[in-house]
Amino acid sequence: MLSDGRSLAYDELVIATGSQANVFPLEGDGYECYSLRTMKDALILKDVLPKAHSLAVIGGGLLGLELAASVASHFHIPVSVIEVAPYILPRQLDEPSARKLEALLQERGVKVIAGAVAKGADDVSLVLEDGRRIDADIICFSSGVHADLSLIEGTGIETGRAIKVSDRLCTNVGHV
Repeated sequence: MLSDGRSLAYDELVIATGSQANVFPLEGDGYECYSLRTMKDALILKDVLPKAHSLAVIGGGLLGLELAASVASHFHIPVSVIEVAPYILPRQLDEPSARKLEALLQERGVKVIAGAVAKGADDVSLVLEDGRRIDADIICFSSGVHADLSLIEGTGIETGRAIKVSDRLCTNVGHV
């Protein structure tokens, strides 16, 4: 059923729902939190970042590192990257290569804090699980994505972390 109440007939239906950025709650209040996944997100950050004094990026993957390096070079503000893994880009790099990249980022004004978990925040800092406070009046999540299941809510299609399908990519609903 469409949003205007109409229904369309189909022989076979392919559903491509896309994804949403992983953003998890932090203890505290007064902090500004964003993600970078869509063009809308980018336009919001474009408006917010010129007023920022410091940025914390939660997630040391490709997108998070690109954001951190760009902000540090363009806005000349302190930028910290918080990565839960022992080093950045753990899926792409071995540890020695990641350490070399960390050094290059450091030269460009990006501080990498690996093996750390964000726990809370206020209007001027991000608080790590070990109690350290990182200057950040803006926080941006770049910690992966999850399936956007909003399109299929109430349809009877079985889900888990995503739409459940058979080995033939069929759902529990016929012809979908």
